[in-house]
Amino acid sequence: MTRGDHSAALPAPAKPRAIIAVTIGNAVEFYDFLIYSLFAIQIGAALFPPMAAGGNLVAALGGFGIGFLARPVGAWVIGRWSDRHGRKPAMVASMLLIGVANAGLAFIPDFASIGWEATALAILCRLLAGFALGGELGSNSAYLAEASPPDTRALTVSWQGTSQMLAFLAASVMGWGLAQAMTPADFAAYGWRIAVMSGLVAIPVALWLRAGLEEPPAMAHDHVAADLPDGGRRRLLIGCFVLLATSTIINYIAGYTATLAQDTLKLSAQLGFAATAAGYGMGAVAVVAGGWWADRWGRRPLLLLGGAMLAVATWPCYAIILGWPDGSGLVLGTMLIAIPQNLFVGPLYVAMTEGMPRAWRGAGFGLLYAVAIGIFGGATQPLLAWALHRWPDPWLLAWLMFGLALVQVAAAFAMPETRPRR
Repeated sequence: MTRGDHSAALPAPAKPRAIIAVTIGNAVEFYDFLIYSLFAIQIGAALFPPMAAGGNLVAALGGFGIGFLARPVGAWVIGRWSDRHGRKPAMVASMLLIGVANAGLAFIPDFASIGWEATALAILCRLLAGFALGGELGSNSAYLAEASPPDTRALTVSWQGTSQMLAFLAASVMGWGLAQAMTPADFAAYGWRIAVMSGLVAIPVALWLRAGLEEPPAMAHDHVAADLPDGGRRRLLIGCFVLLATSTIINYIAGYTATLAQDTLKLSAQLGFAATAAGYGMGAVAVVAGGWWADRWGRRPLLLLGGAMLAVATWPCYAIILGWPDGSGLVLGTMLIAIPQNLFVGPLYVAMTEGMPRAWRGAGFGLLYAVAIGIFGGATQPLLAWALHRWPDPWLLAWLMFGLALVQVAAAFAMPETRPRR
């Protein structure tokens, strides 16, 4: 039996309102989660004990990493709920939790006022945010895949990754705007609190949109799951795990740009945030383009292309970034490297949904993502901060990114194709 036998039962293309309802909530959650990373220097000074030789920054980024520990738990609890009771209630619940977590973080008194209680409360808020985000991704991706027909599925699911890039862009623009508008003393004292609270504004809108969602149509045949050969699902999921692990390290190397500019290159916060915003803007375009092409060329070719392009582009882009960082080089290099870095995101996400059956797609996607990101993403930024203080050569980032790109090519080469046969 081929997948074409069930074409009459396939859903119509997902409506723009449904895609917006799913992705705006995802964007809000990633915006709030990333704000902590972008303002790590200021949050570290406010909520963590004073330390010497960059220890304050490492501790603050460690607090960011702790949030990743709760992601697998949230992926399992909220993801299983979505598999059994529907995608919509799970997405509403995760949206409420992220609002509570970030509202709490914004109003924690400084370490100078309440001591270690400030640090403990910051860690608690990061754990709650990680729990919510862990459950968000699986439910969202499953919804987008199940609510779209095969010929546009990769493009539809790619909006999941695009919403993340747009959230990162918005967070970077917020950081740049605050750094421009505030004095350095005010920016360090409470600029990060304004940034965290700004994400709360969109939560009522996201909840309203999600409340109006309809569940994807129930089908006797799971039109999303791919027909894979013996051992194909195992090879696919292992390859997806490797791609997720390497891409999250690469993404947080890119997200480290604002901190790199201030802490290592000794540049202004404004320039660091501007470069980060430019990279995420270009990344959003690359994610959509990768999803569109994956519907025409297949998932595996785009996965291979993204890794190969990144390996080729790493050295020239870092030569631009480090060659004249105080001019346009930091912005231009960050934009150029964002293209191959994000081209395969849509194909990867849709391959993950197609590699899992409906009965455990929400929890399975969320767990695979959360474990890979939890192990590798949570430790990336504190390790980068520590390594660059021990070996203050930013070319270390280029070596790391180049090696990871080669691993991505090998992983993609071993994966089976999941695009539905036409």
